Amino acid sequence: MDPNVNRVKSLKNMHEQCELHQVHEGTFQGYQILRHISLFEDLPNEILLKIFSHMDWKGVLACRQTSKRLSEISTARPLWAALFERLCDELIVPPLLERPIHAYSAQELEGAFFKRISSEMAFASGRIPRMRSEPLNSERYSDCYHLLEGGRWLLVTSPRLKPGRVYAYDLEKPLLPKPKRIIDFKDRNPGQKWWIRTNLDKSSPTLAFNLLLAPLFTADNDPNLNAPHAYNHIYRLTLSGYGIDAKLEAQKLRTLYGGLEFYTTDIQLQGHYLSRVLANYITRHSHIEVCNWVLSNSTLYMKSYIFPDIYGICGCSPLPNGKLLVVTSTSAALYDISNLHSMQLVDGKFDYKNSILQPYWRHVNPDFYKDAIISKPYFDSRMNNFRVAIAVKDYIYGLITGNNNDDPWYQPLCKSNLAGSRRSFLGSNKVYDQADVSLLRIASFTWPQDAGRDLLLKQTIQSYSCEVEYRHNAPPVFDEHSNRVFAPFLDTSTIVDFEETTKQQSMDKEMFYLPIN
Repeated sequence: MDPNVNRVKSLKNMHEQCELHQVHEGTFQGYQILRHISLFEDLPNEILLKIFSHMDWKGVLACRQTSKRLSEISTARPLWAALFERLCDELIVPPLLERPIHAYSAQELEGAFFKRISSEMAFASGRIPRMRSEPLNSERYSDCYHLLEGGRWLLVTSPRLKPGRVYAYDLEKPLLPKPKRIIDFKDRNPGQKWWIRTNLDKSSPTLAFNLLLAPLFTADNDPNLNAPHAYNHIYRLTLSGYGIDAKLEAQKLRTLYGGLEFYTTDIQLQGHYLSRVLANYITRHSHIEVCNWVLSNSTLYMKSYIFPDIYGICGCSPLPNGKLLVVTSTSAALYDISNLHSMQLVDGKFDYKNSILQPYWRHVNPDFYKDAIISKPYFDSRMNNFRVAIAVKDYIYGLITGNNNDDPWYQPLCKSNLAGSRRSFLGSNKVYDQADVSLLRIASFTWPQDAGRDLLLKQTIQSYSCEVEYRHNAPPVFDEHSNRVFAPFLDTSTIVDFEETTKQQSMDKEMFYLPIN
């Protein structure tokens, strides 16, 4: 059969062909329609693939609809590997892969590409997101929820469950199965609460995380608690298997003594660094302890102390490039923590007098701040620096710092009213807020350095009504890699996914030809 002849296989196909050639349907009913191959289609595969690699994904999908040969070229693996790497450069928070990119097929890369494109378009569209609810039984009821980067794994711990145990839920399942216990720490105190902090291990070729399990002490705790409760435990989380069969597993790396003379008001884990905001049980004055947990062990600790402001510490965040961002009521400052002090534990205490750090950059706040929300540090591969968003009082500030000790870029990005809300999430350019008992709000903002980038979100606010009364102690959690929200309510948990539709439905409806406004 002549390869230039397309047979009319259905009435729908015939109708499309007649519209293309502007003829009446009755003229060609039962006949064949001739279509000559264009000069573009007659090019060698290598040249076509090179041309496709310079197109955006909308152009690739448009060419896929024109002919069988271009459709075959549009499914080539080198093409989707190039498009995926370009997407990672365009987004501040790139998509996460469970395995190295060379282990993915063309179909898997295309699926991961459009999954992220779909969520970005849905976040910016203003349409109601997809919500699904799951019952909160005794196993799922918790005071602490933590969503790992990628949005798939939900970590749960609570004194209502077995104390010291950490459970993992796979949110990709249509119905939440029974949780898998990944950490079974033997806790002697049945009422002890725990912090969970994680960060992505970027040195691993596969998807892996570092997890910190630290005891939560408050001013009401007895300072003479048993010593085992004063230890911080660090684990490594890895995946066994991949895809729908993947399972989360934990391996213990470190156990570090935390001390009992102060209680913890905040704790953060980023890269090799662990920071804690500590307060005195009597005076309530706060200071910061920062530790390199990779270089520390049970006998020798690499740590230093910071006494930034007597008025109060609003928040702090270690940066993977050896910096520590500290926001107080009166200033924002950066500290160099690449060279910490070596010290030993003596009579259950650390001698911090000779290990106090001073800032190399400090910005005096124009107003007095009571609270601050600090985003995770994000690495900008184009500029080779780190950026952090900071919400204080009426504004969201942006901070960009490199690997040296030069003064950072620090400017307001937009107005906001997030500070003081424990039900708000601040990302690299996105905001999620639990406004009241039944209102979920999302917003986005831009950085001046991102001018010309594709997939930029405008500075608009969308609102969604949950129609469920919020009476749970634990705040909702948000993952910026997947645009997924997990919100625990009174007797149910709601999983909010921002997604347009499936890839095939989007192709049929030409959904991906719509611009992002």
